[in-house]
Amino acid sequence: EKIAKEQGIIVRYPSIETIDIIFEETANFTCNLIFKMIYSNIGNLELWEKEDRVHLRKLNLLVVGMGNIGKRVYEKMSSFMKVDSFDLLKQDISELNSLIDSSDCITIHIPNTPSNKDFFNKARLSRMKKGAVLINTARGNIVNEDSLFSLIEGNKIKAAFDVFWEEPYLGKLRSFHPDKFYMTPHVS
Repeated sequence: EKIAKEQGIIVRYPSIETIDIIFEETANFTCNLIFKMIYSNIGNLELWEKEDRVHLRKLNLLVVGMGNIGKRVYEKMSSFMKVDSFDLLKQDISELNSLIDSSDCITIHIPNTPSNKDFFNKARLSRMKKGAVLINTARGNIVNEDSLFSLIEGNKIKAAFDVFWEEPYLGKLRSFHPDKFYMTPHVS
Protein backbone atom coordinates (compact mmCIF):
# COMPACT_ATOMS: atom_id res chain seq x y z
CA GLU A 1 0.00 0.00 0.00
CA LYS A 2 2.87 2.36 0.85
CA ILE A 3 4.57 1.85 -2.54
CA ALA A 4 1.27 2.32 -4.37
CA LYS A 5 0.67 5.59 -2.50
CA GLU A 6 4.18 6.83 -3.37
CA GLN A 7 3.43 6.15 -7.04
CA GLY A 8 0.05 7.85 -6.92
CA ILE A 9 -1.92 4.62 -7.19
CA ILE A 10 -5.20 4.57 -5.30
CA VAL A 11 -5.82 1.33 -3.42
CA ARG A 12 -9.41 0.50 -2.57
CA TYR A 13 -10.53 -2.47 -0.50
CA PRO A 14 -13.90 -4.16 -0.84
CA SER A 15 -16.63 -3.26 1.62
CA ILE A 16 -17.50 -5.50 4.57
CA GLU A 17 -20.66 -6.53 2.69
CA THR A 18 -18.65 -7.52 -0.39
CA ILE A 19 -16.14 -9.49 1.68
CA ASP A 20 -19.03 -11.33 3.36
CA ILE A 21 -20.44 -12.23 -0.08
CA ILE A 22 -17.03 -13.55 -1.17
CA PHE A 23 -16.73 -15.72 1.96
CA GLU A 24 -20.27 -17.07 1.47
CA GLU A 25 -19.71 -17.80 -2.22
CA THR A 26 -16.44 -19.61 -1.51
CA ALA A 27 -18.09 -21.70 1.23
CA ASN A 28 -20.97 -22.61 -1.11
CA PHE A 29 -18.56 -23.49 -3.89
CA THR A 30 -16.54 -25.67 -1.51
CA CYS A 31 -19.71 -27.52 -0.46
CA ASN A 32 -20.51 -28.05 -4.13
CA LEU A 33 -17.08 -29.61 -4.69
CA ILE A 34 -17.56 -31.88 -1.66
CA PHE A 35 -20.90 -33.13 -3.01
CA LYS A 36 -19.53 -33.52 -6.54
CA MET A 37 -16.58 -35.61 -5.46
CA ILE A 38 -18.47 -37.75 -2.94
CA TYR A 39 -21.34 -38.46 -5.32
CA SER A 40 -19.05 -39.06 -8.31
CA ASN A 41 -18.87 -42.78 -7.61
CA ILE A 42 -22.34 -43.30 -6.15
CA GLY A 43 -24.63 -45.41 -8.26
CA ASN A 44 -24.41 -47.10 -11.61
CA LEU A 45 -25.76 -45.46 -14.78
CA GLU A 46 -25.63 -48.71 -16.78
CA LEU A 47 -28.01 -50.45 -14.37
CA TRP A 48 -29.70 -47.20 -13.30
CA GLU A 49 -29.02 -47.94 -9.65
CA LYS A 50 -28.45 -45.33 -7.00
CA GLU A 51 -27.53 -45.25 -3.36
CA ASP A 52 -29.78 -43.89 -0.68
CA ARG A 53 -29.05 -40.31 0.38
CA VAL A 54 -28.23 -41.51 3.86
CA HIS A 55 -24.90 -42.55 2.35
CA LEU A 56 -23.56 -39.13 3.34
CA ARG A 57 -24.53 -39.64 6.99
CA LYS A 58 -22.00 -42.48 7.14
CA LEU A 59 -19.13 -40.24 6.03
CA ASN A 60 -16.80 -37.97 8.01
CA LEU A 61 -15.76 -34.54 6.77
CA LEU A 62 -12.77 -32.73 8.26
CA VAL A 63 -12.68 -28.93 7.92
CA VAL A 64 -9.09 -27.74 8.40
CA GLY A 65 -9.14 -24.07 9.35
CA MET A 66 -12.14 -22.50 11.07
CA GLY A 67 -11.91 -18.95 9.81
CA ASN A 68 -14.56 -17.08 7.83
CA ILE A 69 -14.93 -19.75 5.15
CA GLY A 70 -14.17 -22.90 7.16
CA LYS A 71 -16.85 -22.05 9.75
CA ARG A 72 -19.44 -21.65 7.02
CA VAL A 73 -18.52 -24.95 5.37
CA TYR A 74 -18.72 -26.65 8.77
CA GLU A 75 -22.20 -25.27 9.43
CA LYS A 76 -23.54 -26.04 5.95
CA MET A 77 -22.21 -29.60 5.78
CA SER A 78 -23.25 -30.53 9.34
CA SER A 79 -26.78 -31.07 8.04
CA PHE A 80 -25.57 -33.81 5.73
CA MET A 81 -22.67 -35.64 7.35
CA LYS A 82 -20.54 -35.91 10.46
CA VAL A 83 -18.20 -32.93 10.48
CA ASP A 84 -15.04 -32.49 12.53
CA SER A 85 -12.82 -29.44 12.56
CA PHE A 86 -9.19 -28.66 13.16
CA ASP A 87 -7.85 -25.17 13.73
CA LEU A 88 -4.18 -24.45 14.40
CA LEU A 89 -5.08 -21.48 16.56
CA LYS A 90 -7.28 -23.53 18.89
CA GLN A 91 -5.91 -27.07 18.81
CA ASP A 92 -2.57 -28.79 19.16
CA ILE A 93 -1.08 -30.14 15.93
CA SER A 94 -0.88 -33.59 17.58
CA GLU A 95 -4.68 -33.85 17.27
CA LEU A 96 -4.62 -33.64 13.48
CA ASN A 97 -3.39 -37.16 12.64
CA SER A 98 -6.31 -39.00 14.20
CA LEU A 99 -8.75 -36.62 12.48
CA ILE A 100 -7.13 -37.27 9.10
CA ASP A 101 -7.23 -41.04 9.76
CA SER A 102 -10.99 -41.02 10.29
CA SER A 103 -11.98 -38.62 7.48
CA ASP A 104 -13.62 -39.56 4.20
CA CYS A 105 -13.23 -36.00 2.94
CA ILE A 106 -10.93 -33.16 3.99
CA THR A 107 -11.44 -29.55 3.00
CA ILE A 108 -8.68 -26.97 3.47
CA HIS A 109 -9.27 -23.42 4.73
CA ILE A 110 -5.96 -22.26 6.22
CA PRO A 111 -4.06 -19.14 5.16
CA ASN A 112 -1.18 -19.06 2.73
CA THR A 113 1.79 -18.44 5.03
CA PRO A 114 5.40 -19.64 4.82
CA SER A 115 4.75 -22.03 7.72
CA ASN A 116 1.75 -23.54 5.90
CA LYS A 117 3.66 -24.35 2.70
CA ASP A 118 3.31 -28.12 2.14
CA PHE A 119 1.15 -28.34 5.28
CA PHE A 120 -0.41 -31.36 3.62
CA ASN A 121 2.88 -33.10 2.96
CA LYS A 122 3.55 -36.75 2.13
CA ALA A 123 3.15 -37.87 5.75
CA ARG A 124 -0.24 -36.19 6.24
CA LEU A 125 -1.59 -37.08 2.80
CA SER A 126 -0.52 -40.71 3.22
CA ARG A 127 -2.69 -40.95 6.34
CA MET A 128 -5.83 -40.40 4.27
CA LYS A 129 -8.19 -43.36 3.86
CA LYS A 130 -8.30 -45.20 0.57
CA GLY A 131 -11.00 -43.50 -1.49
CA ALA A 132 -10.95 -40.29 0.55
CA VAL A 133 -11.28 -36.89 -1.11
CA LEU A 134 -9.16 -33.75 -0.60
CA ILE A 135 -10.79 -30.39 -1.40
CA ASN A 136 -8.65 -27.24 -1.69
CA THR A 137 -10.16 -23.78 -2.17
CA ALA A 138 -7.48 -22.08 -0.02
CA ARG A 139 -4.08 -21.99 -1.81
CA GLY A 140 -2.26 -24.57 -3.92
CA ASN A 141 1.07 -24.59 -2.12
CA ILE A 142 -0.56 -25.71 1.13
CA VAL A 143 -0.53 -29.18 -0.45
CA ASN A 144 2.63 -30.87 -1.69
CA GLU A 145 2.00 -31.39 -5.41
CA ASP A 146 4.35 -34.39 -5.86
CA SER A 147 2.89 -36.26 -2.90
CA LEU A 148 -0.65 -35.58 -4.07
CA PHE A 149 0.24 -36.80 -7.56
CA SER A 150 1.70 -40.01 -6.15
CA LEU A 151 -1.39 -40.81 -4.07
CA ILE A 152 -3.82 -40.05 -6.90
CA GLU A 153 -1.71 -42.05 -9.36
CA GLY A 154 -1.81 -44.98 -6.91
CA ASN A 155 -5.62 -44.73 -6.74
CA LYS A 156 -5.56 -44.04 -3.01
CA ILE A 157 -7.38 -40.67 -3.00
CA LYS A 158 -9.16 -38.19 -5.24
CA ALA A 159 -9.05 -34.40 -5.07
CA ALA A 160 -10.84 -31.27 -6.24
CA PHE A 161 -8.87 -28.03 -6.41
CA ASP A 162 -9.83 -24.49 -7.30
CA VAL A 163 -6.34 -23.18 -6.47
CA PHE A 164 -2.96 -24.27 -7.74
CA TRP A 165 0.79 -23.98 -7.39
CA GLU A 166 0.87 -21.79 -10.47
CA GLU A 167 -2.02 -20.37 -12.45
CA PRO A 168 -3.05 -21.17 -15.08
CA TYR A 169 -2.26 -24.71 -13.95
CA LEU A 170 -0.46 -26.77 -16.57
CA GLY A 171 1.07 -29.32 -14.17
CA LYS A 172 1.08 -33.09 -14.09
CA LEU A 173 -2.16 -33.48 -12.12
CA ARG A 174 -4.10 -32.31 -15.20
CA SER A 175 -3.76 -35.83 -16.57
CA PHE A 176 -6.21 -37.00 -13.87
CA HIS A 177 -8.89 -34.39 -14.67
CA PRO A 178 -11.87 -34.69 -14.29
CA ASP A 179 -12.39 -37.99 -12.45
CA LYS A 180 -9.52 -38.29 -9.99
CA PHE A 181 -8.45 -34.63 -9.89
CA TYR A 182 -11.29 -32.23 -10.57
CA MET A 183 -10.14 -28.70 -11.40
CA THR A 184 -11.79 -25.29 -11.63
CA PRO A 185 -9.90 -22.12 -12.66
CA HIS A 186 -9.77 -20.31 -9.29
CA VAL A 187 -13.38 -19.18 -9.45
CA SER A 188 -14.03 -19.09 -5.69
